[in-house]
Amino acid sequence: MNEKIYENQGIRLKYYESRNSFQPLVLIHAQGVDGQSYASVAKQLSKKFHIYSVDCYGHGGSLHKPEEYNIKSIGAAIIDFIENEIGQKVWLLGHSSGGLIAAYIAAETELCEMLILEDPPFFASQGERRKSTFNYVDFSTLI
Repeated sequence: MNEKIYENQGIRLKYYESRNSFQPLVLIHAQGVDGQSYASVAKQLSKKFHIYSVDCYGHGGSLHKPEEYNIKSIGAAIIDFIENEIGQKVWLLGHSSGGLIAAYIAAETELCEMLILEDPPFFASQGERRKSTFNYVDFSTLI
């Protein structure tokens, strides 16, 4: 896959693209890895999809600005990327925290045609500690 940078109005996303004329598939990784975590399956997926594997904020070559490390900021950046770089409806696949981000994107835009969630942590079983987790804080503010 080819490494690229998308920049627009303070947004900086590094992404990996396997370019062809197929359906766009945006891959959103889990915490602690980056867009390259899909490298082992990208070749197979690119036989049926135009792959975009994005580094979320705080990972890889994307923006490193702690105040932006939340579902809303990352989701808004990826929505901007889809609207301005891809320019058409996409399939979204998100793993773990990437699944939370993918769900947020699907809820916020009409550009998500298919949503695939791989083990997203929508529910936490950490007692009162759950109220300070990434998923609880961001999703509780959406209600």
